[in-house]
Amino acid sequence: MSEIIRNLENQGFSPIVEVDYDDDGWEIKAYRNNQKRELKINQSYFRGSYG
Repeated sequence: MSEIIRNLENQGFSPIVEVDYDDDGWEIKAYRNNQKRELKINQSYFRGSYG
């Protein structure tokens, strides 16, 4: 999870205000350019990154 947060912050997402996990993956609410964004990171992200 810390890798995901770090990557989002490097892309300009700050602050990150909410992080939830469900069966499909991570749901993250964060701001970028003063606009609230809702992001979804599904399980394929982890399969692609870790094998």
